[in-house]
Amino acid sequence: MKPLLIKASLLLALISAGTKAVEAKPLETTPKLHGLKIAIVKDAVGSTDIVAGDYTKGLSKMDELTPKQDSDYEVAMGKCVANIKLNELASANMACSQAIEAIDAMNGRSRHIEFLKSMALSNRAIVRYLSNDSLGALDDFTSALLVNDNKIVKSNILALKQIRLDHDEKLVASSFSE
Repeated sequence: MKPLLIKASLLLALISAGTKAVEAKPLETTPKLHGLKIAIVKDAVGSTDIVAGDYTKGLSKMDELTPKQDSDYEVAMGKCVANIKLNELASANMACSQAIEAIDAMNGRSRHIEFLKSMALSNRAIVRYLSNDSLGALDDFTSALLVNDNKIVKSNILALKQIRLDHDEKLVASSFSE
């Protein structure tokens, strides 16, 4: 069994115990996100640094890994998050897509794997939103929800809808003030 499968199979059962898990937190440092949550694999190489705000250090640790020292999914997710935080959106998009590909390359299908794929799709949706690709963001959020109906993705879809509503209200208000 691949290391990721083992981690994925333990993922949901051990979230409350604080072991390997996917965490999703609001990106408070970017006011443009208004409550969108990004997911990272907890306790993966570099993830502690990324969560602490040292994105470059986290990326460096991941770059130093030898092949198969850690799962491709975990590394790709970490790079996705760090690059989002560094506003390196092209690199973030590539890393999120690599996380999706890593999950797709796995044999078998389980709720855990679907959850992990959903988190990667949700992260890529955030990248697309930040890249002013609202349709791409909505497409990825919808795909994430179809893969695994979970509260993180639902929360992100609602946050995106609220962001769009706020934006539209500002446009209407400014058109009346002119």
